[in-house]
Amino acid sequence: MLVENIEEKTFKSAIDEVILLPRRALGYIGSASADELRVLIYICACSGTIDVKKAADELKMAKEVVETAIGYWRGTKIITLPDDNSNPNSEAEKKASSKVNTLQIYEPQLLAEKVGEDNRFKMLVEHVAQRFEKGTLNKNDLNSLYYLYDYINIPSELLCGIVEYCAENDKKSMNYLVRTAINLYEEQEINTYEKLEGYLNARRAYNDGISKFRRLAGIADRGLTAKEKATFAVWFEERVYPFEMIEYAYEITVDKLQKYNLNYVNAILERWFTEGITTFAGAKENVESYKEKHKKFDNDTYDFDDFFNAALNRK
Repeated sequence: MLVENIEEKTFKSAIDEVILLPRRALGYIGSASADELRVLIYICACSGTIDVKKAADELKMAKEVVETAIGYWRGTKIITLPDDNSNPNSEAEKKASSKVNTLQIYEPQLLAEKVGEDNRFKMLVEHVAQRFEKGTLNKNDLNSLYYLYDYINIPSELLCGIVEYCAENDKKSMNYLVRTAINLYEEQEINTYEKLEGYLNARRAYNDGISKFRRLAGIADRGLTAKEKATFAVWFEERVYPFEMIEYAYEITVDKLQKYNLNYVNAILERWFTEGITTFAGAKENVESYKEKHKKFDNDTYDFDDFFNAALNRK
């Protein structure tokens, strides 16, 4: 009787037709949505390796719904992605990681526990509720806030400062807070409260300078043109001219033309900048020196046309 070598055989058993689910998923059956449960079953059926687009097609669900469901289960820690447990070495890797993983969703029970156990997070929640005039934060608000605090890992004191910045500008939505916080923390690398203070002081000075000039030039009641925005960015953000210096250039322009002209004001400032003049005192001395050199011999008046032409030609 011949006996076949069973080591060369491939056997199929009932276990091959079974989908194994993590036991901890039982704790979320009552709170997870039908779509979230379907996605978890699909992931387990595929042994944890899926293509989101293919999953959406096979489940007949929108790709965004699948991604949101994945985010939900990641929030419960029942599933993880490789980068969930990694420790990126470079800032670029950290940024790329957080940009990809923007769907982190936390279980309401977990959020409630964090508010009760983590004093820093509790303080942050209360601060947002007060400054955004919300009374209490709903589940989505808490999720967004904890995402910034836990996943992006923004320090609570820095987040409080960003909340103040949003409230000052009457931007009191959680979506705006999330966008602003991620932009400041990751894109502009403002990762300490001291850096935030410096940034906010610069922004306040920038906005204040524009407001003062708009009132001075009589253009406060209309929107700014693209050219004005670009020019003001140079004046108040890039070169940070003293406002008295800008006001002086404006007065020279109006005295000459009897009206506001952005090109003339900017040309004068450009001339001073090119000559290394960065203060109001220096600008005034430059003009007085020019007057003295161009006095007419028969009286005390002076011809200012050359000053404008020189300024415009230097632009």
